[in-house]
Amino acid sequence: MNILLKPFLFALMLIASAVGWNTGALAHGAGPHGGQLVDIAPYHLEFQVAGNMIHLYVIDEAGKTMMIQDKVTGKLLVQYADGTKQDATIAPMGPETLMATLDRKDSAFVAIATITIGGKTYTARYSHSASASDHMTQPSASAAVPGQKTVKGQLIDMSCYITHGSQGEAHKSCARECALKGLPFGILAEDGTIYQILPKGHDDPKTINQTLLDYLEEKVAVQGMVFEKNGVRVLTIDKIEKQGGMND
Repeated sequence: MNILLKPFLFALMLIASAVGWNTGALAHGAGPHGGQLVDIAPYHLEFQVAGNMIHLYVIDEAGKTMMIQDKVTGKLLVQYADGTKQDATIAPMGPETLMATLDRKDSAFVAIATITIGGKTYTARYSHSASASDHMTQPSASAAVPGQKTVKGQLIDMSCYITHGSQGEAHKSCARECALKGLPFGILAEDGTIYQILPKGHDDPKTINQTLLDYLEEKVAVQGMVFEKNGVRVLTIDKIEKQGGMND
């Protein structure tokens, strides 16, 4: 563990003991969604980090993902490796998924999640270490050579589409909320390939999302620079129009 995180984790353990939290809720194993499981007996809380998002799932005693609807809410206390702290809200993002937004992406941190299920409060500690595999800012020798390309397809809210298949006209309102929060968007191309949209350089994702608001869940043609690495495809946008307005 990063030496900067140790004092914070020790302090959190003292706080947890003082207020009666279950300090035995330590991470172990992989969950059904590929994230890290934390024991909050009789449940487990699964943490899945993607960029600046944390997706959380409540796993029941049978190993099944609980249908949470609006019955589960919570807070997330985060401290990054440099000592910076953040308070985030844990909110439902679909029938099975909880979500919290981090101030940073690809950063090491320690977090305490406090959630309420059926009127009872549970607390879980989670530690995340950034790794070189989290970064895709520049292509390596193993990456495809980037190139200018026009991609046609549907502009999707990636977090909702990937986790629970939400898309289309009925999802526009939720997609707008996700866009304003800075959550990732992408193009579901006509051949089924997904291209995640990245801001240029180190711009705030909310900035690029503002330019997408008129195109949410629409069929679009996007012209931009495409990168591919380890099977993941991303693009930066130079021009976007509703389909029919741009030629290949």
